Amino acid sequence: MVISQTVGTRSVLVAEDGANDLQNYPVQYVDGKVWVNNHAHVLQAKEEIVDNKFLTNALKHTNIEPYLVGGGRAKLNADVMMKINFKVPTLPEQVQIGKFFDNLNHLITLHQRKLEKLQELKKGYLQKMFC
Repeated sequence: MVISQTVGTRSVLVAEDGANDLQNYPVQYVDGKVWVNNHAHVLQAKEEIVDNKFLTNALKHTNIEPYLVGGGRAKLNADVMMKINFKVPTLPEQVQIGKFFDNLNHLITLHQRKLEKLQELKKGYLQKMFC
């Protein structure tokens, strides 16, 4: 049985199980309503302590593998996940770090799109040159 729920704004989603790449464990920041099933943990940081964007980046860059349990299919239990430790700077620093990584991710996305367009252009020119 799969249970789904609607999650409100500014949450951090962490895969409970089913991750294909344990080195790049699925952690996602969401801003807006989304449907989440029982295979994801929904986190909301205490606003006066931790920024959700900072929490997202901290979890993305944490080695989750030692915290996984289970044999064939690795699983991240909620109680084990709550024991993950990482250093947390002051809240204003966290907000700045979160904004920095957001801007960096946006810039990377723009460059990836530009690269894809240039690769298509190259492909077109090569087809014209070598009919």
